[in-house]
Amino acid sequence: MRRIGTALACAFFSAAPALALETTLVPFGAAWRYLDDGSDQGAAWRAVGFDDAAWSQGPARLGYGDDNVVTVVGFGPDPGAKHPTTYFRTTFSVDDPSAFSELIVRLRRDDGAAVYLNGAEVGRSNLPAGPLAFTTLASSTASGAEETAVFELAGDPADLVAGENTLAVEVHQRSGGSSDLGFDLELLATDGSVRVVRGPYLQRASDDAVVVRWRTAAPTSSRVFLGSDPSALDTTVDGAASTVEHEVVVDGLDASTLYYYGVGDDGGLFAGGDGEHFFVTSPPPSSAVDARIWVLGDSGTADASAEAVRNAYRTLAASRPADLMVMLGDNAYNTGTDVQYQAAVFDTYRDELRSTVLWPALGNHDVASDSATQSGPYFDAFTLPTWAEAGGAASGTEAYYSFDYGDVHFVCLDSHDSDRSIDGAMLAWLEDDLAATNARWLIAYWHHPPYSKGSHDSDAEGPLVDMRENALPLLEAYGVDLVLAGHSHSYERSALVDSHYGVSSSLSGLMIVDAGDGDPAGSGAYRKSVSRVPHEGTVYAVAGSSGRLGGGSFDHPIMVVSLAELGSLVVDVADATLDAIFLDTSGMALDAFRIEKTLVAECGNGVLEASEDCDDANTADGDCCPSTCRFDGDCLASARSKLKMRDADGVERDRVEWKWTNGAAFDETALGDPAATTGYRLCVHDETLGAVVAVPSYAAPAGASWSDVGESGATYKDGDGSSDAVRRVRLRTGQTGKSSVRFQAKGSGLTLPPKVGPDRWLDVDPALRVDLVSSDGRCWRSTFAVTDIAANRTSRVKARARSPLRRAERRP
Repeated sequence: MRRIGTALACAFFSAAPALALETTLVPFGAAWRYLDDGSDQGAAWRAVGFDDAAWSQGPARLGYGDDNVVTVVGFGPDPGAKHPTTYFRTTFSVDDPSAFSELIVRLRRDDGAAVYLNGAEVGRSNLPAGPLAFTTLASSTASGAEETAVFELAGDPADLVAGENTLAVEVHQRSGGSSDLGFDLELLATDGSVRVVRGPYLQRASDDAVVVRWRTAAPTSSRVFLGSDPSALDTTVDGAASTVEHEVVVDGLDASTLYYYGVGDDGGLFAGGDGEHFFVTSPPPSSAVDARIWVLGDSGTADASAEAVRNAYRTLAASRPADLMVMLGDNAYNTGTDVQYQAAVFDTYRDELRSTVLWPALGNHDVASDSATQSGPYFDAFTLPTWAEAGGAASGTEAYYSFDYGDVHFVCLDSHDSDRSIDGAMLAWLEDDLAATNARWLIAYWHHPPYSKGSHDSDAEGPLVDMRENALPLLEAYGVDLVLAGHSHSYERSALVDSHYGVSSSLSGLMIVDAGDGDPAGSGAYRKSVSRVPHEGTVYAVAGSSGRLGGGSFDHPIMVVSLAELGSLVVDVADATLDAIFLDTSGMALDAFRIEKTLVAECGNGVLEASEDCDDANTADGDCCPSTCRFDGDCLASARSKLKMRDADGVERDRVEWKWTNGAAFDETALGDPAATTGYRLCVHDETLGAVVAVPSYAAPAGASWSDVGESGATYKDGDGSSDAVRRVRLRTGQTGKSSVRFQAKGSGLTLPPKVGPDRWLDVDPALRVDLVSSDGRCWRSTFAVTDIAANRTSRVKARARSPLRRAERRP
């Protein structure tokens, strides 16, 4: 094992671990006697000797109006005037009360409750101060995650007696019209040792580091114990001297390596040191991966629905657990308070979080947190990259960030509380981040889906529209493979699509890269190039049903699957293959799709791949390469040529125009039969940078109509948008100075590059070469020297060139 941590790391040989001795005196789900007849019991019912033999009895959870109720209690004859108070009692035995120095009541209440031990009040939750009467109403309505959240009350062990003890609880409603009531309770006793009340859990992992976090009931020092064997945690890393929020950076680790750990203080271990507390560091950046990602959206209900989704995953994970967890926002309902996060995240997924790194996104229900100041429960609970600690580019904020897991680059955006505009800081950072990564796979996630017709409509709601119009063009320009979102409480999944930035009705056939279902057992996997290529297609998934279900029309035309089912998404990336399934609460895979990165286009992306041989003298495969990989055939050179590239507002107005004229005379034989040619490809190369600038290509659709095919030439004009951006190809025969070739492309199918600066499109001193290559082996070429570039602005590039001979003829 290499050096771990800093100089604080040291060998560990401690005395016996300081594990808190915790005894459960009353468990959740215990049997309780209850009185629900609407009578006013005063205060006598709290006493130890009170006779409750005539009361009803049943196990918790007790209440009415919710699916998770085990024992239904009554509320009276009038649903609009329900009993304001319901009474509960149970007993338990203690042999030696002096063995305990701390009592903890863990209470679930809807709406408010007061707890009494042997007649003495332990505490109350969501009730006003002062004497409580039968008619006292709760201070507020419990809703959402608060209905099942756990509220802790501190008891006094001096109130315990040897032998039988009595616990009494009165539950109060907010109003007579309240729709539900719920009650459950756990009573714990400890010997006074420090108790871990949150975690431990794992954050901000990389190939050489991880952050271990936990919360204690009382301030202590912070120490992580580490080793290759859970019984021999022989290395320690220390953090803060005295705190209840413990956050320790463990670095100097080996990549792709299993470590067991525990947490505690300088006196010993509080939790861990067993086979369930471990982590595996990330693979080295750009290395091939075998990774499983568990994706949860809108999971913050902390109820039976969230638990059912979790339990189905646990069954699947028994044979292969996830390496990463991703939460898509609305992680804790209704407002993302600390109590709600405790119930919905740290209690619900306690077992997963101790060995799986969690990467969350902000949701619109995180109103208790603020992105601008990075404050509130979300930012307090998580440690996320701000300065590229886990790869990518530094964002400077935990509201949005990126990280690497081997050959997968993840991008998390904040669609809720950060500026979503094109000129905003988040998307400016995004472009820098995408430009810096060379990972094979690119996965992006955030809360508001760019496409949905579930419980939210992406045609009408601002954050959804903003992310579609502003973020997607940038992501697709860098070859994003999978985009994940929640917000709509359903599961929706698209075909392989590209360049759909308008409302749902604007979807056209040109935007569907592959209309199949992507299922290897159905119409087959989606296929993309071996490395990331701009605008080859993206799968968009809405996975917002990990805790709640909602309605909707479910008719967005981009989707191949739309389901109103609870569940989560499980994504497996193995080298060049991405498999995903939507797992429902019964453990069934209701949807499956695959993306395979196996296509090798002969320099189709302008990059010489290891499996390619561009100098194979085979022009029929559409060679089109930069200076390191050129078309290896005879190209007719132009004596005069023009090039225009325009990057206008609105992708449909982008265009490329190229005209080749005054070359050597060519006749119908040189022209060939355009109507029988399967395609033309126009490649614009920046010779200075050795990179392809634009590669619009055209394949004649079935029944294509070419006009004037014959001795004078041929013209194809696209009328229905079927040629994927290419609008016109015109070839004219003739003598020197008369023959010409024109190629015009416009719209969403163009492959236009990112700009190199704020005021120019290409390199500051570009030299350009343009080739038009036909599938039957014909090539026309023009070159532009630096002095031929007439305009090089972010919105337009113009070039005009003449051969040296033609220039000389024009001299006086």
